[in-house]
Amino acid sequence: MEYFPYYLSYFFSLSLGIYSLTKRKSLTAILMSILAFSQAIMIHFFIYEALASTFKFKILYDDIQFIALLFYCIILLAFTYAYTESFNKMNIFFLSFFTLVFLVISFFKFIPLYENLFRIKKMIIFKNNFIDLTYQFGIILKLTYFFIFILSSYVFYLLLINAVKSKNEHKLKSILIFCSFFIQIIIAFLSISNIKIYNFRNNMPLAFGCSAFFIFIAAFKFKALDYIPDFLKDIVQNFDDPVIITDDEFIIIDHNRMANNLFGITIKKNLSDFKYMKDLPGHILDDTNNEITLAFDDEEYIFEIKSNKITSKNNIPIGFVFIFHNITTIRRSEQAIRMMRNNLESMVNERVKDLKIEIEHRKNTELELQRLYDELRVTQKEIMFTLSEVVENRSKETANHVIRVSYYSYLLSKLLGLDQNTSELIRDASPLHDIGKIAIPDTILHKPAVLTDEERLVIQNHTLIGHEILSKSNRDLLKIAALIALEHHERWDGEGYPNKKKQDDISIYGRIVSLVDVFDALLAKRVYKAGWDKEKVISYIIEESGKQFDPAIVDVLINNIDEFFTIQKQYPEE
Repeated sequence: MEYFPYYLSYFFSLSLGIYSLTKRKSLTAILMSILAFSQAIMIHFFIYEALASTFKFKILYDDIQFIALLFYCIILLAFTYAYTESFNKMNIFFLSFFTLVFLVISFFKFIPLYENLFRIKKMIIFKNNFIDLTYQFGIILKLTYFFIFILSSYVFYLLLINAVKSKNEHKLKSILIFCSFFIQIIIAFLSISNIKIYNFRNNMPLAFGCSAFFIFIAAFKFKALDYIPDFLKDIVQNFDDPVIITDDEFIIIDHNRMANNLFGITIKKNLSDFKYMKDLPGHILDDTNNEITLAFDDEEYIFEIKSNKITSKNNIPIGFVFIFHNITTIRRSEQAIRMMRNNLESMVNERVKDLKIEIEHRKNTELELQRLYDELRVTQKEIMFTLSEVVENRSKETANHVIRVSYYSYLLSKLLGLDQNTSELIRDASPLHDIGKIAIPDTILHKPAVLTDEERLVIQNHTLIGHEILSKSNRDLLKIAALIALEHHERWDGEGYPNKKKQDDISIYGRIVSLVDVFDALLAKRVYKAGWDKEKVISYIIEESGKQFDPAIVDVLINNIDEFFTIQKQYPEE
C-alpha cells in the first residue's frame, strides 16, 4: 500500500496518454500524449528505483528518470507553443536552444568520468519500509535544474498569459491546463528543497498524477484537446466575399469587413433586422433556392448564398455561417452567352454537316492507320520470332520453344496483374532472350563434353552480348527485350549471372522469363536429354522458389499450372 499513490499517478498518466492518442488529428493532443507517456515512464522507473535493493540499479533507474525528465521538458515547451498558438521564429529558437543544451547534458551524463559533476555523496537510506537513494547535486546537475527552472518559468508565463487572455469557456480550460503544470512546478521546488510530501524526497510522481487529473477534467469537460484556434477568425476577415456568422437564432456573433461595408451588418443583432436580410433565414430552410437578389442604389445585384450549419458533437445546431458570393457578372454573362448561343446554333447546324463528312474521312484514315500499325506490329513480331528461331537452332533448341516461352510469359504477366500493354511487350520481347548466343562460337555452344571455367564464362557472356545488341533502340519493345536478355539468368538469391542481382533488383521482366524459360526447358525433350514428367518439374520449381526464382511468381505459376500445361500441348515439340 505504500506505493499506491504512485501506482495511481502512473495510471492517470498512462490513461491520459492513451486518451490523447484518440485525438491525434490535433497537434496539441499528439504532444500531450507524448508528455503523458513521458510522465508514465518517469513514474515507472521511479517505482523501479524505489523497489531496487542494490546501489547499481538505483543509480541506473535514476539516470533513466533524469533523461526522461529532459525529454519531458522539451515536449512540454513544444506543447505550450502549440496550445497557446505561439509558434514563431523566436520561440522555435528557444526550443532548439533548450534541446541542444539538454542533448549535451545527456551526452555527459553517460560518461563515468563526469559522474561527480552530477551527483556527490551518493547513499541509500532505509526508512519506513522505503529504500531511498540520496545524493548532493553536482555542478552540472545544478546547472541542469537551473535551465529546467528557466524553461518551466517560461512555460508558466505563456500558460498564465493564455489563461488571462482567454474568454468564456476557453478561460476555464486554460486555467485548468495552467494549474496542472503549476502544480508540477510547486512540487518540483519542494523536491529540490528536500521537503517531503510522502515518504520519498522525490515528489514528482505525485505531481504528475495530479497534473494528469486536472488535464483529464480540461479534456473531458472543456474539450481542451479539441481546441479550435482563434486564427480562423483572421481567415473570415480576409475573405473577399461577405461572411456572416450567427447563432442558432440568427443573432449575429461575427462578420467580416466586407459584410459590414456592403450590408451595414453589426454583431448582437438579429439578421432579419437588416433591410437586405429580412428574407434570408427562409433560404436556410429552402435548399432549392440558394440565390438572392438585392437592390443597392436602384441597381440589382445577385448573390449566391452558401450557408452551413454549425453543430455540436451531439449534432445539435448551434449556429450558421453565411458566405455571400457576388455572381451578378456571372449571371449577366450567362444571359449574354444564351443570346450568342441562339445565334450560333444555326451556324453550328450548318457546320455539323461538314463535320460529319470530315469525321467520316478521319475515321477511315484512323482505321487505315490502325491497320498499318497492326501490320507493323505483326511484322515486328515475326522478325523477332525469326531472329529467335535462328538463335535457338544454333543452340539445338526447337522453334516452338520460343513460342511457348512467349505465351508462358504473357500468361504469367496477366496473372501477376500487369496491364495489357506491358504483358504484350513481355510476350513479344521474350523470344529474344538468348539472342546473345549468336556471337558464341559453335565449338563452345555445341561442345558435348563438360565446359571448362573459361568456356563457361564465354557462354555466360551471351547475356551481355544480347543486351548490347538490343539496347541501342529507344523502342519500349527492344528496351524490355534488352533487359530480359541481360537478366534471365540472374537468380533470386543473387547467385546468378552476369551481375549477381538479387530479389527486386532484377526487373519483373527478367524474373518472369527466367522462370518460364527453365519451366519449358525441363519439360522439353531434346536429343541430349529426356523431358521431365510434370510432377518432377513442379517439385523442382517449388524447391527453387526463393533460391533461383521469385517465390511470389512461383506461387502464381503453381496455382495456375494447368493453364501453362495447356500452352505446352498447343505448341508441342516438332
